[in-house]
Amino acid sequence: MAGSRTDDSQRLRVGVAQRPDGVTMVTLAGYLDAGTFDLLEDALDKTLDGGHSRIIVNMSKLTYISSAGAGVLLAAISRARSMGGDIALLKPCLTVADVFALIGMNRFCAIADTLEKAEEILRSLPS
Repeated sequence: MAGSRTDDSQRLRVGVAQRPDGVTMVTLAGYLDAGTFDLLEDALDKTLDGGHSRIIVNMSKLTYISSAGAGVLLAAISRARSMGGDIALLKPCLTVADVFALIGMNRFCAIADTLEKAEEILRSLPS
């Protein structure tokens, strides 16, 4: 069917893993848009509801983000910060980074190009 988005490259996949250092790693792959943002929202809500407010979102395999997806990230960042934590966005691809720059999101978010830098962002938070 033309225009259909059913192949795996366009579906959003969300993985969540607790690391021994207390940081939660959320890994995204595929498309984050109005049809899929609820998957990320649910994962972030469960993580934050569990008291985990230091989060790295690995975006290296995310190929597209819409304003709906960016809105979910901004809401979660605000919530994490209110809990004394933060969310570091790791390795957004050029397409996603361009969207962040276009909407000014890079002024409000911690964006890291390496895992080490993302970890440093979270380590610099007060305990």
